[in-house]
Amino acid sequence: MSEFASPRPSSQTAKIREQAYCLACGWPVIFTFCNDGMAHTAPYSGWDSWIYCANKTCKHHGGEGIFHNMPDWIKTTGH
Repeated sequence: MSEFASPRPSSQTAKIREQAYCLACGWPVIFTFCNDGMAHTAPYSGWDSWIYCANKTCKHHGGEGIFHNMPDWIKTTGH
């Protein structure tokens, strides 16, 4: 985080997943915990975590819930 960026509220848990990209469009993916309002809203309420493409025009922008395995539309580099 930049030294000039304001701190995130503790309830804001969304972040860009490093070294993970959407296979359909190449954009980064965003990972979030399903807490606060998401925990009470379908379809997020059935999941601990949610991951989606950052590109609003991508077919994977709606994302999907995850537990342990990455969805097949995500390419990871590194580890």
